[in-house]
Amino acid sequence: MTISLESKFGSADIARVATRLATTTTREEEMEYRSELQSMNIHAAAVDFGGPVDKIISEVMSHAAVAAQRCNLVKETHVELGNVIGACHEVLLELMHKAAGLNVGGKIALVRYQEHLCVALFAEIGLLSFNEVGLYLAHRAVPNE
Repeated sequence: MTISLESKFGSADIARVATRLATTTTREEEMEYRSELQSMNIHAAAVDFGGPVDKIISEVMSHAAVAAQRCNLVKETHVELGNVIGACHEVLLELMHKAAGLNVGGKIALVRYQEHLCVALFAEIGLLSFNEVGLYLAHRAVPNE
């Protein structure tokens, strides 16, 4: 996806950006893409995760919220953090629906441009020879302060 610096981005654009970030395969690729986004005033964070799906939910939400703050996606306010937690919870519920009782591994990406906040989660789901993948999205409108 080619993005010009003069563009105004909508929710679908930011969802595409979050999806691409969540599907990066190396830390180097992730950091390079985040740097490219930062030059367009798009803030982004990503967190890798793995383990039994029912045991990692709160940990993933917590790490995502901390990453969102550290990468300047949100301020430490009830409204902004609440939107991050709500969007993360939404994508994790979708993952749990598909992967209940199984192991998962993947990445959750958070992207913010102005009032648009999008969370994308890409996960590999597996048990023995059963291998599946899932990609989940959530969007929130977060007021600019």
